[in-house]
Amino acid sequence: SEAHKAGRWSYIRHNADVDGRWRIVQPVALTLGAGWERWDRSDHREVPESDEIFGKAALDLTPWDWLLAKLKYMPSFRRINKYNSRAHALHTTTEEDAVSPQGQSFQLRKFDEGERNRQRIDLLVQLMPTDTLTATPTVGWRYDDYIRSTLGLQQETSWSAGMDLNWMPVERVSIFGGYVHESILQKQRSRYRPVVTTVTAQCPAPSCTFDFPDFEWISVNTDTVDTYHLGVKVS
Repeated sequence: SEAHKAGRWSYIRHNADVDGRWRIVQPVALTLGAGWERWDRSDHREVPESDEIFGKAALDLTPWDWLLAKLKYMPSFRRINKYNSRAHALHTTTEEDAVSPQGQSFQLRKFDEGERNRQRIDLLVQLMPTDTLTATPTVGWRYDDYIRSTLGLQQETSWSAGMDLNWMPVERVSIFGGYVHESILQKQRSRYRPVVTTVTAQCPAPSCTFDFPDFEWISVNTDTVDTYHLGVKVS
């Protein structure tokens, strides 16, 4: 049998952003900004165009030369022009896929294309106890709400915490490493859509796909990711 290959569909991404920084008093500075990101996707994908607008507010605190703290808040929202559930099926040439009676539900929204509201907060602290050693602990939190997703991912909440270390034992050599722990909780709505090939009163056609809200369920999944890195830089 012929091997199946994953599709790799083209896209074009545009983005622009602007921000301004104001030093309120000597140890405190405020940064405000806004940005935009646009995706133009291949006609194999369900959403041809999407736009995401985001804002940014960051507060920097540098009370001493050896301490920097930065708190950043970034809300954003993504909107689409349309969602065509049959976009990929219209370009399918493999016979077994093209004649599938089940297909993709018209109520499904893929998470990378669906409309979404996001809230994100990040905290970074940089410590320099000596001229050769730098420690950077970080904490982050993010909440995504997929506002028009009848089926598919509904909400996602994630948080992360980690630490980076950088040490320069001599002038031209630095040794760096770090660790980040991330927890991702996802809530997803799914629906069982059986295909019936027997002609009955409920299915007068040769084949029918039953698609009812009574067949839905909610699943909640939590993923954890632990990332380590270690390196040496010589200049």
